[in-house]
Amino acid sequence: MDQEVPEFVTQVSGGKLCENCQEMEIESFFKGRSKTATSQEGSSADSDEEENFLRTLPDMLQEKECPFCRFLVEVLRLEYQAENLPDPVWEDGLYEGKPILCDFDNEELVQNYCFTKEVALDFWELNKPAYPYQMDLSTIPDLRNTDNPVENFTRIQILSHRPVSLDVSPRDGQGCLVPVVLDVSRARRWLDTCERRHPYTAAGTHLYPEFRVIDLDRGCIIHATRPCRYVTLSYLWGTKQTLTLRRDTFDILHKEGNLTPYTEGLAKTIQDTMLLTKAIGERFLWVDALCIVQDDNSDKGIQINAMDRVYERSVLTIVACHGTDANAGLPGMRKGSRSPEQLTCMLEGLTLKSCMPPLEILNARTKWNTRGWTYQEAVIANRLLYVTTNQIYYECKKGCKVHEEAMEEEVPPGTPGSKDIFPYRIDAIQAGGDFATFEHILTEFTKRTLTDSYDVLNALTGIFNRLQAIYGDYPYAYGLPTSAFDAALLWKPKYSCHRRTDAQGKTVFPSWTWAGWEGEIEYGNIYSYGETLQSRLIWDRNEPVYAAQDIERNRSDTLHTSSGQRLWERNSTPAFEAEMVYYLECGSINRDVRFSRPVADADVSAIRSALDPETGHLRFHAETAFFTLTGEFTKAVHEELLRERNNELSALSILDANGNLAGTVLVDDWIARTLPPGQHEFLTLSRTTLSHSQKDPSWDASTKTFPYPSQEGTQPVPVETEPNYWLQKSMRYFDHSVFDAYKVWPLYNVLLVERRDGIVYRLGLGKIHIDAFDPVAERKDIVLG
Repeated sequence: MDQEVPEFVTQVSGGKLCENCQEMEIESFFKGRSKTATSQEGSSADSDEEENFLRTLPDMLQEKECPFCRFLVEVLRLEYQAENLPDPVWEDGLYEGKPILCDFDNEELVQNYCFTKEVALDFWELNKPAYPYQMDLSTIPDLRNTDNPVENFTRIQILSHRPVSLDVSPRDGQGCLVPVVLDVSRARRWLDTCERRHPYTAAGTHLYPEFRVIDLDRGCIIHATRPCRYVTLSYLWGTKQTLTLRRDTFDILHKEGNLTPYTEGLAKTIQDTMLLTKAIGERFLWVDALCIVQDDNSDKGIQINAMDRVYERSVLTIVACHGTDANAGLPGMRKGSRSPEQLTCMLEGLTLKSCMPPLEILNARTKWNTRGWTYQEAVIANRLLYVTTNQIYYECKKGCKVHEEAMEEEVPPGTPGSKDIFPYRIDAIQAGGDFATFEHILTEFTKRTLTDSYDVLNALTGIFNRLQAIYGDYPYAYGLPTSAFDAALLWKPKYSCHRRTDAQGKTVFPSWTWAGWEGEIEYGNIYSYGETLQSRLIWDRNEPVYAAQDIERNRSDTLHTSSGQRLWERNSTPAFEAEMVYYLECGSINRDVRFSRPVADADVSAIRSALDPETGHLRFHAETAFFTLTGEFTKAVHEELLRERNNELSALSILDANGNLAGTVLVDDWIARTLPPGQHEFLTLSRTTLSHSQKDPSWDASTKTFPYPSQEGTQPVPVETEPNYWLQKSMRYFDHSVFDAYKVWPLYNVLLVERRDGIVYRLGLGKIHIDAFDPVAERKDIVLG
C-alpha cells in the first residue's frame, strides 16, 4: 500500500523528461547501473565506476515541463534557503554573473547494519542491496556562506515506505518521509538496540549524596540515594526561567505530585523533555534548573564539579538544539510544532525524495551550538538524541548513528569520524590524551559564548577533571594544565580577543590565561613540545615553573619520582620521528594514552607557592629585556595573516638597538593601535627550536632527539639543511641575514608585557632570537597578573 503523502511534503510530478534527463538514465543511475556520463560537451563513456554528470542551473530552469529538472531546482532552493542568495540565482541560474554548474554523483551508500567494522563487511558480502546508490547534488561554486562547510552537497534518495531501525538496514539504500509528530517508539528502539550492542557499565551508577533527579512517576524531585537509570537534558536557558529549584521552592518541588509536565511556570522545553522521557520508558530525569539549587553557591559548586559524572553516567542525553531559550519546546512533541520540509518527485518506475540537511549542518546553524555550557555536555555524554526542527538524530560514542529519514554512515567503534559533531568525546579524550586534545577542546570551546563571564572555567570543569586524572592529578591553574604549563602558556588569539570582563566592567581572571580573554584561541604548531621546549621561568626552588621534569629526564626510559618509579616508553610516528614524539606509561591503567612528555608525580605544594589563588597572580623569576616597537609589521608574517583573511591581528616587528629585526610579536590590532612607538618590555617564557621537524638544525639523526645546549660539556653541532616549509616559516620572525638561523635552539618564546603598579600583564605572544635577547636581558622577580 502506498504511503499517504502528508501536507508538508511537496510533490513534483507530471510532464515529460527533457533530453538531458532521458540521457541520464535516472532509474539506472540510482540502481548503480548507469553507463552514460553526460558532460557539458555531451561526451559519453562506458564505465563501471560511479558516474558524474554536469548540468547548468540556467539549463534546468528553462526546462519548465521536465519533472526531474523542476525537482532538482526546488531541492537546491530548499537546501540554500538559509543563505539568502540573490534573486538572479533562482531567476536565471547565475551567481556573480556566471552560470552555476550542478554536479551529480551516484555515491555508494555505506550500510550501518552492525557496530563493528568486521561484522558490517561480512553482512555486506552476504546481503548486497539491489539499490546501493543515492544521488549527491552539489553546485560549482559552492553556494553556502561558510569558509569550511561540513558538506557541500545535498542528497536525493529513493523513497521507502517504512522507517529504519538500527537492527534493520534501509531497504535497498532508500529513505523515508518524516512525520509531523515525533515517533517516540523509534527513539525507544534505537536506544534499546544501542544498549544491547554496547552497554556502558557506568550508566546508572550512584554518583554522590547531593545528586537529585526528577521522579516522573511520583511527580517530584528526589535524592537519588541508590543507583538509578536517568536521562539528562542539554538545552538553552535563555535569559530567565520562571520555575527553578531554589531555597524557597526546595520543599515544594520535593513533595510528591508538585512537579509534572503541566506544572505552572515550567519551561516548555523541560515540559516536553519530561513527556519524551516518560514516553520512551524512562522514569528519572536530570535537568540543571531543577536538580541544582540555583541560589546556593555551595550546592552549585558540588554539582558543577560533578558534571562529567552526571552526563557520562546518564543512559541518554536529550539535546534540545531548537530555538533560543528554554521555552522553545521540543519540535514534534506538540501538534503543529514541526513541519519538516521534504520534496518528492514521481517518475516512471520510482519515487525520489530530497534529504533534509545532515545534523552537522543543522547543528552549525543553532544557538545551542554557540553556547559554552552545551559543549561539555555533548562531549561527555555517551548517547545523544538531538531534537531538531526537522527530525530527530541519534548517535553514541561507539559510532552508532541514525535519524528519522535514513541510516547515517558508521564510524568504527572508538574512532572519531570525520562527520562527528564532537569528535573529542570523553573516551577519545582518554585515548588520545596528549596536548593536541587539550588544544582542540580550547579551540572549539572559545568559539562559544557565556552569559556569565565567571562561568568560563566552570563550563569546562568536567572535561578538566578527566584530563587531570590521566595527567597524574596535576591541578589546572585557571584553565591551564600544570603538567604542561610551559606549553600551555603559549596560547595565542586566532582572531580578535578582548579582556574578559563582568557586568560591571571589571576584568575577570588573569591576563596570562586564555580564560582571561574573550575570543577564539589556538596554539599553532607545537608538535613534540616535550622535546622542543625548555621552560625559562624559575621559582624560588630554582626549578622550572610547573614543569614535571627537565628536558634531559624527558628522554629517559625511566623517570624517578618522589613516590618511586614511573616507567616510560618513548615512541614516534613513522615518517614523523621529530614531529610526532609521544610517551606511553608502562604498566599504567592509562597504557594507551599518548603523553607528549613523561609526567612526574604532582608536587602540589610547589604549585601553591607560585600561584596566589585569591588574585590569580603568578610569582616566579624570569629574564626580561626591552626592545623597540614602531608599529611596523613583519611583512612575511603579517601577509600570511591577511592571506588567511585575518585583519584583526597584527604581526609587529621587534627591533634591537641597531634597528635589526630581532623577532616578531602577535597582538590584537586594537592593542597594536594603542602601543606608543618606543621601548617595550618582553619576558621569556621558554626556549625552543626553529621548527619541530627532522630538517631542523637542532635535530640529531643518530639519537633521534633535539639535544638541548647544556651549560657544561660539548654543545650540539648545528647542521645546515635545505630549509623546508616550517624552517622558512620560523625564519621569517627575524632577520636571518643578521641572526644565525642555524644556531641550536635559537628562539625564545616571549610575552609582550606592560607594568601597572608592580604587576606585569600580558599583551601579546612572540618569538625573539636568543642572540638578540641574551646580551640585554635582566633576571627579575615577576608577578604576572
